Amino acid sequence: MAILSWLATTTTTQLPLATTTNWSLTTAATTAAAAAEAAQIEVDKSGGVIHNQFVQIFFYMLYATVFVLGVFGNVLVCYVVLRNRAMQTVTNIFITNLALSDILLCVLGVPFTPLYTFMGRWAFGRTLCHLVSFAQGCSIYISTLTLTSIAIDRYFVIIYPFHPRMKLSTCIGIIVSIWVIALLATVPYGMYVKMTNEVINGTQMSGNDTSVDAAMMFNASYDVTGFIEAPDATSAAQAYMQVMTSGVSTDLSYTRMVCEENWPSEEYRKVFGAITTTLQFVLPFFIHMPSTTC
Repeated sequence: MAILSWLATTTTTQLPLATTTNWSLTTAATTAAAAAEAAQIEVDKSGGVIHNQFVQIFFYMLYATVFVLGVFGNVLVCYVVLRNRAMQTVTNIFITNLALSDILLCVLGVPFTPLYTFMGRWAFGRTLCHLVSFAQGCSIYISTLTLTSIAIDRYFVIIYPFHPRMKLSTCIGIIVSIWVIALLATVPYGMYVKMTNEVINGTQMSGNDTSVDAAMMFNASYDVTGFIEAPDATSAAQAYMQVMTSGVSTDLSYTRMVCEENWPSEEYRKVFGAITTTLQFVLPFFIHMPSTTC
């Protein structure tokens, strides 16, 4: 750890300041090292970041396997159905649509989930923040509505076995409608997902304080002078010393970039949640129930 190695080589160094009081760099470094450990615990609690290396490797391998098998298997399904005219039945076309939604989820969902979780911050840019959330929402809608359409088709096949089957053109029209509904229903979610700076463990400090907050290892933001970056132990100790002798009130915090929902109002969020629940859960449930019990 950079802080500990730096601490071992600077146990007797003094840090001069623009005041009549000389602060011991050893004291600041010791406090900084303790603060770093406390900050790490704080990040674990607030951000849910899993730091165990073996856990990370396990989930990276798991998600990589899901990605490879998901993309390869679903592309193979699409290829077989589209290349073989005899396979182009109503049921198989619906299954192909399911495969497309799974490919969408694998490409724009699976790779980013473990990275975002383990990194504890969003590092993929504003465009992907909107696109990944939008694609995941669309994929869920497409899968749910496609399975519902398959259930309706099977219901009529079983209950009315002598009636003509659904035409292929009708099936394609339903699939187009499913995609349109999925895109329109997910637009608000894609719009109101934004990248924001989340403050972790922010606190107020003044020149009279004699202890340093855990978050001082990352950013020390002055009321009037902006940010003092503290990426390493030396900078952190210097920032701390400057805070302690500044005589001004100071905000100390660790900030991270996150990609999260940012609705214009609580009412808007509730309306969107109600519509989503109806289209993805309530309506499919009441359609699937008679088709599976007949």
